[in-house]
Amino acid sequence: MNKVWAVILAVWVSVSSWAGWEWIQASHPSVSARSLDTGIVHEAPSVLQTLKTRASREGSLHYLALGDSVALGKGAPRGYAAEVADRLKRHQLPVQLDNQGVSGQTSSQLWIALHHPEMKRKIRQADLITITIGGNDVLKVALRRSQPWEAISSFDEIRDGFVHHLNQILTLIRKENPTAVVLVTSLYNPVPPDALYFPLTEKLLDNWNTALAQTVSTQPGCIVVQIDDLLRPEHRDWLADQIHPNTRGHRLIAHAILNAIGLDDTGSQVADARGN
Repeated sequence: MNKVWAVILAVWVSVSSWAGWEWIQASHPSVSARSLDTGIVHEAPSVLQTLKTRASREGSLHYLALGDSVALGKGAPRGYAAEVADRLKRHQLPVQLDNQGVSGQTSSQLWIALHHPEMKRKIRQADLITITIGGNDVLKVALRRSQPWEAISSFDEIRDGFVHHLNQILTLIRKENPTAVVLVTSLYNPVPPDALYFPLTEKLLDNWNTALAQTVSTQPGCIVVQIDDLLRPEHRDWLADQIHPNTRGHRLIAHAILNAIGLDDTGSQVADARGN
């Protein structure tokens, strides 16, 4: 792999959700982050009460995790979905977790997978759904390009394709289940601030996440969860490798999800900051 191609791949990975690292076994900088200006699209104070009511009525909440290797939990013995389930249980909300994350999954592949009758059944059953998807859309296209700069020039096309599939995914979920709480995580930037191409990766990431937030905002009952404020560039102790979060990183993502739901997880966040 020549140096120019390595740089281009690094740029593409910077706007990914890290799930495709298994496709690249090359040296790559540690992860940094940038906060979204959009924040959480919907206010969530009533979400927690909704989940409490359902848990009381049904005996437990059905939590469905969808997406790529980060959703699956790669990088830690227990991923963020398991952490979310555990912390809900600590707050007297019994949960049945069904993690359907798939390493390397793209938004189009998730869209196709959701058409399977068994997946539709899982969606209809779910009270809470989290989604981490999009990174492999970028990475797999980059790997197919014969000229690295062609990959950069096609960013808008890839982003628009992702937005189209994300809208289809959320529309399908809403058709099958109009009442489930749906949370979609933003992406973070796996390039250190001192890297030569960091400003470009920041610009692309902001563009991608803005499009993601705008898409989610059009769907009723769907919430964007920004993880950028917790996964900071100046602290890299939340990484398992150059891409995937470790146990602490997954716990910080879980904290952001719980905060979006409306559950105060401050105590757990403080413990995680101390490495507990």
